[in-house]
Amino acid sequence: MTTPLRIITIREPWAHRLIHDGKDVENRARNIVGAYRGPILIHAAGRVDHDALTGAERQKIRPGRLLGVVELIDVHHASTCADTTNDRTSTGLCSEWAEDDCFHLVMRNPRTLTEQIPHAGGLGLRHVTPDLAAWVWDHLNDPAPWLCAQDHGPTRCSWCGQTTAAEGVRRYA
Repeated sequence: MTTPLRIITIREPWAHRLIHDGKDVENRARNIVGAYRGPILIHAAGRVDHDALTGAERQKIRPGRLLGVVELIDVHHASTCADTTNDRTSTGLCSEWAEDDCFHLVMRNPRTLTEQIPHAGGLGLRHVTPDLAAWVWDHLNDPAPWLCAQDHGPTRCSWCGQTTAAEGVRRYA
């Protein structure tokens, strides 16, 4: 069984910030991911939020392309994290990137692709075709932690250093 892979389209510069600049929360008006947890391919939308761009970002962004993969670890509404104490933010929200009165898609472990290829966008969280998923797994710059499984086999896992199944483990553990 291979790791499921989904894709989400996010406007620039927010997509770039998820993969390259430490953004760890995507804010949405509704929970578009449901109960899904696991790897998500980040697609930079063709449309750009020009008001949010900094001068340096204007040269870096690549609208309409696949940028990398992140691990979706949680989804919750701002009202459920606003009451928790968090040393990272002055707002009490789960992240400095989190906004009030919306759903927070909490992500970690961003991994860039060796090549940013053009791709069509879409709404919501979508399934990735098997061919695209295979291409993505083969073009990650750094092995993703969710490729590491609990049942290690004969080849070495480049994430944890233990051995993994011969064909490479793609299970969300």
